[in-house]
Amino acid sequence: MNYLKCCTLFVVVLCLFWTIDVMAESIQDCTKLSADSLYNLALTLEEKEIKEAIDYLECSRKKYIERADSIALLKTTLELGRLHRINLNFEKAYDEMWKSLSLAIHLKDSSALKEVYENLGHLYAYFNKETEAFESFNKALELAKVQYEKGNESGQDLISKFYNVAMINNRFAHYEKALQYLDTCFIYSDRLGQDKVKRAYLETEKSYVHFCLHKYSKAEELLYPAIELFESIPDSSSLHLKDKRYLVIMYSIMGDVQLWQKNYKAAKIYFEKSLMAMDKYKGHQGMRSDVLYKLSDTFAFLGDYKKAHEHLSRSKMISDSNYNAYSRNNSLLEVKNKYLEEINDKDLEIAKQNAVLFKNEREAYRFRVVVLIIGAIVIVFLLVWRIINQRKNHLMKSSEDEQLLRVKNKELTSYTLQFVENEQYITELAEYIKKSLPESKRNVELLEKAKHGRVKYWEEFNTRFLSVNQDFYKKMSEKYPVLSATELKHCALMKLNFSSKEMAQLLNISVSSVHVARHRIRKKMELDRDDSLVKVIASI
Repeated sequence: MNYLKCCTLFVVVLCLFWTIDVMAESIQDCTKLSADSLYNLALTLEEKEIKEAIDYLECSRKKYIERADSIALLKTTLELGRLHRINLNFEKAYDEMWKSLSLAIHLKDSSALKEVYENLGHLYAYFNKETEAFESFNKALELAKVQYEKGNESGQDLISKFYNVAMINNRFAHYEKALQYLDTCFIYSDRLGQDKVKRAYLETEKSYVHFCLHKYSKAEELLYPAIELFESIPDSSSLHLKDKRYLVIMYSIMGDVQLWQKNYKAAKIYFEKSLMAMDKYKGHQGMRSDVLYKLSDTFAFLGDYKKAHEHLSRSKMISDSNYNAYSRNNSLLEVKNKYLEEINDKDLEIAKQNAVLFKNEREAYRFRVVVLIIGAIVIVFLLVWRIINQRKNHLMKSSEDEQLLRVKNKELTSYTLQFVENEQYITELAEYIKKSLPESKRNVELLEKAKHGRVKYWEEFNTRFLSVNQDFYKKMSEKYPVLSATELKHCALMKLNFSSKEMAQLLNISVSSVHVARHRIRKKMELDRDDSLVKVIASI
């Protein structure tokens, strides 16, 4: 054990010294290279080393500020915002886009302004700001139309802007409008003679619209050729890395199509392909939680509950992390929308002041880097032992919690199935007493005892259910106060994923009554047609 600790410390120290060397080399590169060289270097790195590309862009921007080159400053700031958005750092992306908006308006650069509105549209869409997203994408589209009519661009960009509007309509369930905009994309694509790869993007989006409209055969018809085309692109082709990354989305959509058609084995294959493409091509990482969740459902349908639980746990861990970032960034977005509008005209003045302060800040920055590195080394030596012990304790506790949850779930399922079986026997016995034996006080007492037994079984089920799913009824009542006690019972059984037939036996009602109750619950919960009642209840 002591040998292992020493090895761990040695590796940590080596990593720290390597980090110091890399940072020193990076600072030296930023000092030696020109602003244009740094910018071009960033463009070559952005596909594979996005964080390093961002660092070089920051360096080039400081040099552009020093020489007061507003056009180059706009170009660099816009690229920084785009890379931060791709890297899922939405707070920084939003800040850079507002700086770009101010510069583009000041310079009257319609091309840059068009790209700013497009990126803002993607950011607003991520935070479900429907009105702002549509407004931004439509502004970008109108600017693209003007440039196309003036002959300032070939039409490829115009197709891209129509595609964005189609995508946002699909995102917010305006499916017919989405198809109309996609048809416009195909018209321009035919006119320009686009290659098969570019058309495959349009066909994939169209297939997803058909999937949302439950036209699964049409979705497959469009998607299969697109997937085969992108799979045929060589991995060695760096020019097509973006296309290979798009396989993540294609596989996920095809997995959805197969899942809804109950082709669970095929769905499993495509969802796993989507995850492998994420890891291989380092793209669309924001989809990982959703794909893991759908893969968990697929394993559940296939009866592999162990893998279903494993993938659901991974999905929840990522989802919780994303939710915290989402909530934080969404709040910031609300505040900054108002704040940035008020200070928009002051951005250029700030840029000039930054140019004056830059030289002094460079030396201060180097000093801070050295201090931070020394501090990091000290902290690592102090904390490494504690981290090892904490990891041991955490692994032990996680194992115990997982075993306890598994035992409780098995106990609850076993008890519920026993209850269903007993309920069936009681029902048959009661029917036999009513039909075969003469009506008497004794018969009435037996029937009453049977009813009392059902109530007792249900109370025991409730106790066991709440021991595994604490505060379920409380949370449901707080979120949906209009639900009755009987409807909450239905919700509890749906959370355990019982079938309508099993629910009918448990509640001593007909299967049709269960379906009516489900419809009534959906109505009270005000769910949309595309919302899954079981998934909504399972998330609580």
